[in-house]
Amino acid sequence: MRTPKDPDAPGTGHYIDGVIALSSEPDHVEAALGLDGAFELDDERVAQLLAGMSADEAGQVQEMVALVGVADPHSAAAVLRDQEIPASPIHGVGYEGHSGYMAGTHPRDARLPLPPPEAEADPERVVAVVDSGIVADDFLPEWMQGRNVIRDEIDIEALDERETSHGTFVTSIIRQVHPDAVVSIAAAHPDTRGLLVTNEPDHQDAPHPTTELDVLGAVLRLINRHSASPETVKALNLSLGTTRLLDNDAYLLVLAMAIDHWRAHFGRNAPIFAAGGNSGDPRPVYPAAFDCVRGVGAAENGGDETVWDREAEIAPPPRPWVDDVAPGVSLVGLSGRDPEHTVKWSGSSFATAVATASHLKGAPYQVVDGVVWWPNRSVSYTNVAGLRYV
Repeated sequence: MRTPKDPDAPGTGHYIDGVIALSSEPDHVEAALGLDGAFELDDERVAQLLAGMSADEAGQVQEMVALVGVADPHSAAAVLRDQEIPASPIHGVGYEGHSGYMAGTHPRDARLPLPPPEAEADPERVVAVVDSGIVADDFLPEWMQGRNVIRDEIDIEALDERETSHGTFVTSIIRQVHPDAVVSIAAAHPDTRGLLVTNEPDHQDAPHPTTELDVLGAVLRLINRHSASPETVKALNLSLGTTRLLDNDAYLLVLAMAIDHWRAHFGRNAPIFAAGGNSGDPRPVYPAAFDCVRGVGAAENGGDETVWDREAEIAPPPRPWVDDVAPGVSLVGLSGRDPEHTVKWSGSSFATAVATASHLKGAPYQVVDGVVWWPNRSVSYTNVAGLRYV
């Protein structure tokens, strides 16, 4: 992976080099193309950027977002923002259970079977999920197939040997905690196209995050999928996130567009829960830090909120973007390697799944200093029905 041409550029984690995103308004595009060194992307490059989504979704993204080639995405976006034109580099958005990119822990064999949920999924209670995808039915138990989990072919995640599917694990947590719910998953696949570079040396060999564009495409897929019955969609789970250093709201423009588009279609009837982050980095994590999103932190068994430093649990600094705290340490879920194989995994990704499912089923909670705890901080995981941990 390459590093930026300017070593003093703002630290922004992963981003797509040579491209900025902005609103598709014609005067905004004209201003962007008027920048020194700016150019229109050819069809092949656009197709590469949007290859993680269907043709319909790619067309919708292009109606919303203009993609312009530039020499330096950070400086080009800053010039446009000075002209009050929202523009941004396109960032990598990590799955918040992935060690190396946003801390948390590695998944490890749990050797603990997950019994099938006793309740049947209710098609009128849908939890939407944007994640890495879900494995094919051959690798899933029956309670993760059919009417229980809605997905399209594009949402299937293929694993290498010994890998764990982040999206499959998250889905299994939601189904265990709230078996009445149907999970509708849309994949924002990890970047395997070589789109993302990083200017943070510690992340050179980290697992690839997805891109903001792929998150927007996944949100559009969910909206299209449920457009005929939007009232059945009760929540959106985003077990992913990234930090920013710039103070302009347009810095994560495409991610903000995805959130706004979801709210325009589902409003308050389908609240958004997002991972609050796993590291002690004091920078806010987005989308959890957006005003309209409930950021979720992970707690240890019957204890306080925690984050990780090289897989050691530590107390987090004050994190005002965290609105909810839920169990997120050593949770047991499906790996996606075969229908019975389970792993234990820790991170705010999985606390987010617990909080989303708990909210939807009306589980008991405690409010402490304005933060919702699922369940209250003085009891153990056994008080979250259906949740397994080791």
